[in-house]
Amino acid sequence: MNETFTIFLIICIFFFIISEIFGRAKHIGRWWTFFLLVGGFLPGLLALIFSPSAKKEPTKGGKSYKIWGIISLIFGFLSIIPFVATGGKQGYTFIALIILGLYLIQLSNGKVINLNPKFYFENLKIDIPISDNTSKIVEKQSILTNYLYFIIENDIQEGPFSFEELIDKRISEATLVWRKDLDGWKKASEVREIKNIILYTPPPIPTIFESTPPPIPVAEKLPNKYWINGKGYTIEEIEKELIKGNYIIFKDSVIYDNNGIEIFVKGSYMFEHLLKYFPPDN
Repeated sequence: MNETFTIFLIICIFFFIISEIFGRAKHIGRWWTFFLLVGGFLPGLLALIFSPSAKKEPTKGGKSYKIWGIISLIFGFLSIIPFVATGGKQGYTFIALIILGLYLIQLSNGKVINLNPKFYFENLKIDIPISDNTSKIVEKQSILTNYLYFIIENDIQEGPFSFEELIDKRISEATLVWRKDLDGWKKASEVREIKNIILYTPPPIPTIFESTPPPIPVAEKLPNKYWINGKGYTIEEIEKELIKGNYIIFKDSVIYDNNGIEIFVKGSYMFEHLLKYFPPDN
């Protein structure tokens, strides 16, 4: 028993070294590489080989990855039955299948992104300033995913969403997006940090009657509403709610206009006449 554990420990150390040196240089990262190798050497090796370098764009999400991930999970859970029935003699194939299934599902959502890469072999050949530039790029990527995003789909504004929530929304390339530091609404394909997580669709087949593409809707065409808990209200509608005793805002509330700009109720002249519905300050 001790001998078996020693061999397993040595193998784990060997796989960890591979994961640290080679996995961190790719988008698969250290820990996905390590667990895939431990679960089953061949799936882990293939995943490591086909994962793109951390210097390049990460693998875009796709439905095919999710389908294979679900299939792998099903076979993994089914493999537990013969494993238990044979008292473990069937082997630990189910572990490799389950880990591989989870990895493929994450890959389908475009979430296998290495924001903390390390290139050991480059450090041996390239000067230190290159390493500094790499860390700055990684830091900038991390900052870009910390924004809150607003989107417009079917003429309806939604948000704010975190970067992770935006991935789950499965937005299209035509979706309008706004975040802080953007000068206006942009198509999702024009925002650098999210252009790899959107669903691209091919353009329609051009015809001889086609002249110019239809205009992109702009924020000015939207109703002049203020967004409170995900629902849009005009100033008149807000006042009606206050008259009914439904305090959807307070003096210190912060709401958003159609451009996603924060507005403080107490400090805005537009809401000055609504302060009469609140108790006076002490």
